[in-house]
Amino acid sequence: LALWTVPMALSLLYSPFWVIYRFTAPGLPVLFLSGAYALAAVPAVGTLVRAVGEHGPHPSPPPEGEGEKGRAASRPTPVRPGDLALAVLLVAVAAVFWGTHRPGFTLESPHPYPDRADLAWVVVNPDDGAAWTSAHLARLDLAPDGDRLYLLDQDWQIRAELAAGDLAGGGWTPPIAGRFVILKLVTDGQGQGWGFRVDGVTTPGESGR
Repeated sequence: LALWTVPMALSLLYSPFWVIYRFTAPGLPVLFLSGAYALAAVPAVGTLVRAVGEHGPHPSPPPEGEGEKGRAASRPTPVRPGDLALAVLLVAVAAVFWGTHRPGFTLESPHPYPDRADLAWVVVNPDDGAAWTSAHLARLDLAPDGDRLYLLDQDWQIRAELAAGDLAGGGWTPPIAGRFVILKLVTDGQGQGWGFRVDGVTTPGESGR
């Protein structure tokens, strides 16, 4: 259990933010989070396999003459209920994380989004050789005045911004260099909008056109 305590803690601490707000914490790249979930899930799967084995066919008794040493070797350490519960939880959380970060899924903000928010999402282009990436917004509804949806590149540099009235009927975002488009929603306390929904990603032509 000690080997996966750190990734387990990262996974479980991050999960409520994903479930409630659907955002990727700034400064915590998806690749890093995926690694943390993998480190937590792999031993968790092993724990589940051991638990299933305990309820499966029992191994044959050791040959006579091997005594207590043989009998002890044939009996693996049983899985504790607490370890089993953590393993089930971690495998489920990892499955949800990987499922929602796969290419082609629908990504969206809370509806309506909260006041004074500073949230970020990462859109990944499944095209490994993509030099530019655009995300398709099925809908974008921001409150007027200070609310903005910023488009950042993989280095967290702002490359474009969208305000109230932009892409109101949906459409493609300006192209961003690389395979990743980070959507950063920053809102004031003067009102709320519906937010946005991303339902597609594409690789624009040369130079992002």
